[in-house]
Amino acid sequence: MNPINQILEPFREIDIASTYQQNYLFIDFVIYLLIFVGLSKFVFSKRFSGNGGKAISVGVGLILSLSMSVFSYTTGFSIGSFGPIAAIILMLLVGMLLFGFIRQIGGNTVNSGIGAFIVTYFLMRSVTPEIYDWVAKRSFAAWIDAVLMLSIPYLVYLLIRKFIPSLSSKNKNNIMGSFKNREIEKVKDNKLTNLENMEELEKASYKTEKKVDKKEKLITKNLKSIISLLQKENPSPEVTNNIVKILTDLQNQDNEQLRLLNQLKLLNKKLSNWHINGFKQLSRIYNKLSFKDKKNLKEAIQREQTSIIENRQIENIEKQINQYYGQYLKQINLGINQLGHKNKRGALYYLLQAQQTEQNSHKLLKQLKTMQRQLLQLTMGEIEAVKKLAA
Repeated sequence: MNPINQILEPFREIDIASTYQQNYLFIDFVIYLLIFVGLSKFVFSKRFSGNGGKAISVGVGLILSLSMSVFSYTTGFSIGSFGPIAAIILMLLVGMLLFGFIRQIGGNTVNSGIGAFIVTYFLMRSVTPEIYDWVAKRSFAAWIDAVLMLSIPYLVYLLIRKFIPSLSSKNKNNIMGSFKNREIEKVKDNKLTNLENMEELEKASYKTEKKVDKKEKLITKNLKSIISLLQKENPSPEVTNNIVKILTDLQNQDNEQLRLLNQLKLLNKKLSNWHINGFKQLSRIYNKLSFKDKKNLKEAIQREQTSIIENRQIENIEKQINQYYGQYLKQINLGINQLGHKNKRGALYYLLQAQQTEQNSHKLLKQLKTMQRQLLQLTMGEIEAVKKLAA
């Protein structure tokens, strides 16, 4: 006898679905309690620590759970009502897996999306007919299913058009047109992949720049407080030591700033190379296109040219920011040195210089932020222009 069957024998008569239907109010209450107590702990744990905080979390969780149970009793609602949503999520997961698989074996985004939708629809229809029986009994769901079913022939037609590009132009020579369009599609797919990668890289660059900006504001605030303190009074030796510690801390923070800026510089250098290569690639296929495609490609090339100019301007700003940070670190160091010699006036002189340098650097960072946002918009516009090619 199969040993697994022996292990599972005691559970054979258990019917989870009917048990839930008969006792759903209690089962739902337990689930609500777990969810609401967990959420309450997450919300209140930082504000109310210790046993008091735990008691508040449990109390709030109980109140919400009982409220939901009363609502379920009066309306007949149950967690089991989420069944159709769970089925939809399952379909979406299957579709996403198929989409990823088709993309990996060489399909572009549009083809992969269409193929995944068609396969998922018929796969789910054949594997889980019970879901479609349920859909057929509900008018609204049946209408949605009918629309999906009617869209299949059109999607199949689009897919065929993508694989046989000669169908999209009646006036082209069938054989030569097909080869030419395939070449354009190949360049288009390659370019779109690069552009999508560039868009991700530009987003990463923009996030890094935001981190730099945040640290910059914190450093400016600390430096301003120290200058204000030195201008008001003669600090005691203990206060002076604390100021030196804070300034040393600011130096360390600026080293972190330089690390982030170098990271930003590398990202933008990579972007610049991509834009130059992209410009060459787009220019190479220009003469092989129809008049309509030339118009679309011209738009993409213009955006690529503007992106290259933007990248060069960003590189110049980054060089200036690096120079400012070198000056800033030197000025802070001289300020610390003057404090060590109990020269308050000398320390103030260098710290005010450091503050001015910091302000100049901050202005450049704001310019950098604006230009990176423009670069991201240019890339997104270029993606749209390239998508129109041989469409």
